[in-house]
Amino acid sequence: MSLGPQSYRRTDSLHRIGLVADKPLASDVLPGTLYHSSDVGTTERSNGTEWVSYFNAGLSSSVFFYRIDTTTTNPSDPGSGKLRYNNVNQHLATTLIVDWLTDDGFDAHLLFLLFAPTTRFLMQDKALANSYQIWEITAPATNLADFFTVPVSFVSSGGPGVFSHNQRVAVIILPPAASGII
Repeated sequence: MSLGPQSYRRTDSLHRIGLVADKPLASDVLPGTLYHSSDVGTTERSNGTEWVSYFNAGLSSSVFFYRIDTTTTNPSDPGSGKLRYNNVNQHLATTLIVDWLTDDGFDAHLLFLLFAPTTRFLMQDKALANSYQIWEITAPATNLADFFTVPVSFVSSGGPGVFSHNQRVAVIILPPAASGII
């Protein structure tokens, strides 16, 4: 296997050779694949044809881990570390019902109360990123005893795009610049 020519790059005033992995062609990876360059602080996303800017350095997101509860659609406490939809057809849900505590025991409810309408988030299988749903918050979250509700609008999905009971998911709040790209 030939590595081909490699170029120098600068890292903290040091010049190194051959440490940067070549970025694959966008058509050679699954659409939605992210490529991050720590040298310049940018992240790009493949649309299947080309790499498109996803977000630049300085932006961040929050990640919360939950388990999906599909036993009911009732607006009641889903249980510690769980999240449920208010509709059996997940893509038709208009409200997410979320426990204050994430699956790993973090109390995330105050952060969700601070997110403004039009904030987008990605919900993906924790172990397989190609199965995901993208949602947009449509109104402020409502705080209840031990859980909260988030009014949402379905944006899109990929892969199976539907989650099963007790499936582990990562809920990733998208930076504003990334929201318009997805």
